[in-house]
Amino acid sequence: MKPGKSRKKKSFSWLQSLAAAYVALVLLAWLLLANFADRWWPVSILLFGPRWALALPAIVLLPWALIRRHWKSALAVVFAMVVVFWPVMGWHWAGWKARDNVARDLRIVTFNVGNSRPSGEHKVEADELRRLFDISKPDVMVLQECAKNSDELFLVFPDVTTLLVEETCVISRWKVTGTDSRPRDDLRSVGGNGVIVGFDIETPLGAITIMNVHFATQRRGLESVLTGSKRPGADMWSKIAARTMDSVAALAWARRTPLPLIIVGDFNMPVESAIYRQNWARYHNAFEQCGFGYGYTKHEKRFAARIDHVLYDRSWACAAATVDQSIGGDHRPLIVDLQRNAR
Repeated sequence: MKPGKSRKKKSFSWLQSLAAAYVALVLLAWLLLANFADRWWPVSILLFGPRWALALPAIVLLPWALIRRHWKSALAVVFAMVVVFWPVMGWHWAGWKARDNVARDLRIVTFNVGNSRPSGEHKVEADELRRLFDISKPDVMVLQECAKNSDELFLVFPDVTTLLVEETCVISRWKVTGTDSRPRDDLRSVGGNGVIVGFDIETPLGAITIMNVHFATQRRGLESVLTGSKRPGADMWSKIAARTMDSVAALAWARRTPLPLIIVGDFNMPVESAIYRQNWARYHNAFEQCGFGYGYTKHEKRFAARIDHVLYDRSWACAAATVDQSIGGDHRPLIVDLQRNAR
């Protein structure tokens, strides 16, 4: 065999092997996310981390395959990229058709207005929230981490009902007839660290309950991994356990209401989490039902995640779900239109 043909054959062999290995890596990542996120702590790093990094090998492999005209390898790499950008990163198609004129019975906004960044950059000001309220025109806006600037916040909403309960706020065009919350110290006593608040609201269609939640964050567990802590596994598991207890407690709280129910807030977990699937899959997720795109609500410098959700029971159907990227600190507001199902 001539030296040129030998080198070409060896190049094809390497390319084919690397393309196959890349497909296997992506499929393994997808399998782990779907089955082991928050069950095995190393997978939880991928759950919250930059999943787009799985597309990086394609930057080398795809041009290589095209230059060499090795079409099978090129197709394999393209297939792996589709898996990365679609199911692995969480692309949704349900809301691909614009429905600006769709009828709605309730528009709700959920927004974590706190900022976990040490520098405090991009702090959400009260007047920005007022502009969001005036432009998006929600019937109810529900906030998390609003206690620090609640006095300033309520000053710009003199024309609607405003309430602060357990570090969460509700801003409603309709009358709030009752509130109920599980004390945070009570949650901490059983290993949780979240906030669970229920608001009963009298709407033109009757009374409803909106539950506002803010569960424990995985941030410190992830930071222990990134900083080379001596016990990253223990730190990760402690935060996973806290989110588990928060979810179990909130689900028990949700089951108490006899009214049509909407659950909103910062769940601090994507939908692939085993904690989410075990506790919250029984409810409809608005963005999964009628959102388009990735719907990321939590943004870091190099990646983002969808950890803020609007869930609802069988009393409702989703008409639209969008994320407003024009305002926010490290979170973005999720805006959802719901229709009331016939009783």
